[in-house]
Amino acid sequence: MNDELPVLIYDGKLICPYGDCGAADEIVELDVATRENALSISDDGKISAHLGDSTFESDGFECSQCRRPVSMPDGYEITHA
Repeated sequence: MNDELPVLIYDGKLICPYGDCGAADEIVELDVATRENALSISDDGKISAHLGDSTFESDGFECSQCRRPVSMPDGYEITHA
């Protein structure tokens, strides 16, 4: 069973789903080599990942404020810019 809570989306921001955190726009995509990839809501309502380079290999998501793992909400896809 997956114990990661899905990210909340409110007013065009990605919100940490943990009640004792709730940080806005602090959700990142993790790389297998411990790098992070910033995420944001794009104009068309999709979640955009801002790649630093083409060798990024996704290994999940977390809140960079509280460092807990999160998942993407149903119905949203990640696009890489």
